[in-house]
Amino acid sequence: MPNAKVDPSPYPPPAQQHSFIKSLRACILARMGRKKDAMAALQKSIELDAELLSFIAEDEDLKLLRSLPAFQKLLREAERQRAETDPK
Repeated sequence: MPNAKVDPSPYPPPAQQHSFIKSLRACILARMGRKKDAMAALQKSIELDAELLSFIAEDEDLKLLRSLPAFQKLLREAERQRAETDPK
């Protein structure tokens, strides 16, 4: 099929890839006990792709962060922002 268009990249857009990598970094940092660095990575991850919010809210690697007021605030703000931008 010479005229068929083929998607050159079967991967998500770079911003989504970067966001997922940031969330994985946050998981590693949280497991290392580096809460402040993990929170910074999570913040950046959500800024890049708010769709990762459900993953972040339930990921076992982030269990150490869940009791932090900053973590709860981050989730609330991200959920509010996602709700405001979500076309219904």
